[in-house]
Amino acid sequence: MNNSFRHWLNTLAYPDPVRQQQAKTLQLLLLCNALGTTTILPIAFLAPIGRTGALAIIGATLLLLSTCFVALWLLRHNRFRQAVFSIVFGLTVFLGVMVVGTGINASGATLLGFSLPMTIGALLAGRRLLWATFGLSLALIIGAAILESVAPALTGFAAPKDQNIAGVVGGYLAVGLVLVVVLSRFSTTLYQAIKDGRRREADLQQLKGQLEVTVAERTATLQTALDELASRAAAQEQLISTTQAQRVVIQQLGVPIIPLGTGRLIVPLVGQLDDDRMATVLQRVLEAIVGQSARHVLLDITGVPFVDSAIASALSGVISASRLVGAQTVLVGINPEVAQTLVASGIDVTTLPAFATLEQALQARLW
Repeated sequence: MNNSFRHWLNTLAYPDPVRQQQAKTLQLLLLCNALGTTTILPIAFLAPIGRTGALAIIGATLLLLSTCFVALWLLRHNRFRQAVFSIVFGLTVFLGVMVVGTGINASGATLLGFSLPMTIGALLAGRRLLWATFGLSLALIIGAAILESVAPALTGFAAPKDQNIAGVVGGYLAVGLVLVVVLSRFSTTLYQAIKDGRRREADLQQLKGQLEVTVAERTATLQTALDELASRAAAQEQLISTTQAQRVVIQQLGVPIIPLGTGRLIVPLVGQLDDDRMATVLQRVLEAIVGQSARHVLLDITGVPFVDSAIASALSGVISASRLVGAQTVLVGINPEVAQTLVASGIDVTTLPAFATLEQALQARLW
């Protein structure tokens, strides 16, 4: 039974740990208040007061007891602020009825009791509830004073008949104990919250330092990778430049231009010819003719293993282009297969000097 009740007390589900501690403190206060209020009921029947006064005290006590249970129900259903409003309102009204019952002059301990709802409201709900509670309690005290002066018969029905030193001391002791418990619990909760906040701040600072180190390390790694990529890009660019330069050299070596005296050029072609290489031949031959003011070009195709119609057409283009810039082209290395291909390509071979060997071309007077 004890374990079940303890488990029931600890089943408050508030996500905020500070609010969880506040809810536990308020729950304990509500249970103690309900227990203390229950003990007041027999006193109202046994006290030497009139029936009207007894009914007034019983009504105020039942109102306080009901507000305690309502506040407890609200608290258990995660309605913290509504629970605080309920108990503060009920306690303030109860104290106001007690002030009317005992009278202003004999309400020293009761007036001190108004500090309880104001303290609870200030600690749990903020300044607005504090000021509202203060205003309500002030209105109740002023109303009790006015009622005592206007209709004294309606007040003081529970006033003590003698000095009532024990009642004053007991009332002060009860109010003081409740204040001590409430303030000590909330000061402990506040201290623990501050301590937890400082610990979280230290953890965050440590995490921040670790994060900064990680970011710095990854930034350095990224910078190293970027530098390496830049170095590779530069090396690749240098390689491309070198390759392009080598390609130019290879193109020049693949289409050598040999000057032979004034105005004469020999262009020996060796190896397989294709469209790209023939374009290079055309470009190199025209540049050499213009650059060296050549009038005769000897195009030696002895080293070309095969000449098809496409190559023959390209050779025809070289011959025609050379003629347009003022140079006569002589073909060397004409064998029967090449001759047939040239004829089939549509070249006018009747006006084209052609020789079977380089030696014949050099000995001919046409060259």
